Amino acid sequence: MRDFISVRTSEIRDWSARRWPGVKFIPGLCDKLHEASEKLLKDVTFSERNALFHRDFAARNLIVHREAPDAQWKITGVLDWDDADVGPLELASIWPDWLWTPEDQPSSEFYLFERDPDKPVHDDNCGRIRAAFIAEMERLDAGYVDRVRLTRDTKLQTLY
Repeated sequence: MRDFISVRTSEIRDWSARRWPGVKFIPGLCDKLHEASEKLLKDVTFSERNALFHRDFAARNLIVHREAPDAQWKITGVLDWDDADVGPLELASIWPDWLWTPEDQPSSEFYLFERDPDKPVHDDNCGRIRAAFIAEMERLDAGYVDRVRLTRDTKLQTLY
């Protein structure tokens, strides 16, 4: 994880230096972010697993299908992979609360990093969707919710 953060802050620093030559603020900020992250994360234990991460995993990028009108919808494809990346599992573990946000309420965008597994749901239907999501994610990848909490509590998602 520390190597990933070092590489990521270095990439952003170098990109900003090329994009805005002569502007020293952003590269300096990246250096300070790297230094602060080293101190903040020194006692946090991370897995050594990496994951393919879709940075724009939202309803607008999902293809769904069902065999019959009364059958369950199934995700059959995911679009917009141009900003996908491979990164530490803790950064790839996101909380897609847009799945259970009621239609009449604005959904937070992925890039706002407002993912919180402890945030209450709005109604029973949203609660059922959330419970089904949690059950399936824990079945596929035990410890998923705890990783999302770690990501939230250490503010890791902002680095990605």
